[in-house]
Amino acid sequence: MILKIEFNYEFENNVARPSKDATLEEANSALREQRKRVSEFYSQKNQEMIALFDLPNETYISKYAPIVFLDGNKAFNESLYNKINQISKSDKVKNIYIQNNKQNEIQTSFFDSTTIMNIQDYIVNGFYDGTGATIGILDAGILDKNHVNFANRSDIIVRNEWWFFETVSDHANKVTSIAGVNTGVARGAKILSVQLSGEPSGEVEWMLDRDVNVINNSWRTSVSDGVYNSTSAYFDYIVKNTWVTVVSAVGNEGEVTGQEYVGNPALGYNVVSVGSVSNSMNVSTFSSFKETSSISKPTLTAIGQNLTIPSYLLDIWGTSFAAPMVTGSIAILMQMFPSLKTHPEKVITLLTASATPMSGYTNYNTSGLEDKVGAGCLDLEKAHDIYWGGIEFSISSASPNSVVQQVYLSFSQPKNLRASLTWLIDCNKSTNVSFSNYNLRLVDSNGIVIKSVSSTYNNLEFLDYDITSSGLYTLEVYLSGSKVGSSNDICSISIN
Repeated sequence: MILKIEFNYEFENNVARPSKDATLEEANSALREQRKRVSEFYSQKNQEMIALFDLPNETYISKYAPIVFLDGNKAFNESLYNKINQISKSDKVKNIYIQNNKQNEIQTSFFDSTTIMNIQDYIVNGFYDGTGATIGILDAGILDKNHVNFANRSDIIVRNEWWFFETVSDHANKVTSIAGVNTGVARGAKILSVQLSGEPSGEVEWMLDRDVNVINNSWRTSVSDGVYNSTSAYFDYIVKNTWVTVVSAVGNEGEVTGQEYVGNPALGYNVVSVGSVSNSMNVSTFSSFKETSSISKPTLTAIGQNLTIPSYLLDIWGTSFAAPMVTGSIAILMQMFPSLKTHPEKVITLLTASATPMSGYTNYNTSGLEDKVGAGCLDLEKAHDIYWGGIEFSISSASPNSVVQQVYLSFSQPKNLRASLTWLIDCNKSTNVSFSNYNLRLVDSNGIVIKSVSSTYNNLEFLDYDITSSGLYTLEVYLSGSKVGSSNDICSISIN
């Protein structure tokens, strides 16, 4: 059992984000400086709180978030219980969570053999392999560096220390084999492997200290009930403040009637949540899709069944293996466009706007995403093609109920317009989440709104509309109500 104390202060001394044409050196420099500032701020502030509240010496201090952790089994003696009870009443404390530290890898089974995802030929034969990007594999175990799929790789770092209880996991081997190394998507990317052992902050911060760019989570917390919790909240906070991109599998409960719920951390607002589809573009029956927190998940899908991996005799299935398809693709996009290392919001809009529509799935929610497939299926080549067409912007203040951004479009012939808007939010609470409500709408040359997506409970708005007449159009971002919070809303629009 883990006891987590969240304090009531936020980091604000952000580095200026690089422009979309930033070089690799510029992106890496800005990223390291941002994480250095965040780490110095929270290390100092959290240590001050430890001293102020006279917490035990073995308290773990987060370097990247306003939280500290105690071993709940030790915390619940009478004297410390009374102290925690008093701390909870302080205005310096935002929340106290009690969390079961048992985590579940998303289990897999096997299907008959078919071909692997059709994006593979583009990756293998192309000029990009993820070189310059670092992938973090956070899993129920560590990878086996002696596995044949990792042979002759000097760019794999595994946290395997005597004071941690790591075990080699075949699940981690398979996930990594899909994400990169000698057999997967981003074969030139550096790999960090760390075993999840309870609350993920220690493992995540180990990776942040080693310049991780995209973290793959093919696991979920022990309870999968569709309710946003403090694990997802932690990842949301880390994405916003350290600029790391986080990918999570939604889970494999789709076939169990009444239990089809997405698990944490895939319920994170700033997290790329991945469902599974087959090679024939049908949703995998096992892919989870329900939520009870009003947020729309999955974000998109990737092929996660009937996958073949070198050195494994049987095909594999599971959202665990759809997720690293997306993770590896993100690493390749970061090689193509280094500024994506510092713009996780742009990664989300690129992936969703470029996703392949899936016929037969029409249960759209108010965000514009479809219930089971999100924006559709991963299309790396299309994501590359639309990169330069979007915009990134920051909103520090705005008048209530007003247009805060516009993109002017011109069409000479009919086409299907797919546009995605997202903004990063500070969700470091597990309940009563609140953030600015931006709508995405399409306006014709007469000033008439012809399509609008408006979801109160999402930070992603996805507009899909068939343009039937040539002419001028305007894509507008409309602030519904008042802006929430004092920090800037970091936004991105991608257009396909």
